[in-house]
Amino acid sequence: MQQRPRDEGRHRSPFAAAFLSLLLPGLGQAYVGYYGRALAFATPLVLIIALGGGLVINAQTRLGLLAALSSPSTLLAILILNAILLAYRI
Repeated sequence: MQQRPRDEGRHRSPFAAAFLSLLLPGLGQAYVGYYGRALAFATPLVLIIALGGGLVINAQTRLGLLAALSSPSTLLAILILNAILLAYRI
């Protein structure tokens, strides 16, 4: 477990941390001082945005990727992964 950094006389507002996390996952954790957690929460979103930007730039690859993602084997793998994550959360 990550240790919380020492407060340097500053009180951190829970509302501000929640609002920052609403804007971008991980910003609230960075505000409180948990930089490792902030990076872990922000990384997937940043990667998805980068993937989307790359798809917009290269239109021909977009159709190939869409065809690969809609194949039955890929959809089955995604379904199994979702079922495993659901079981883990329950």
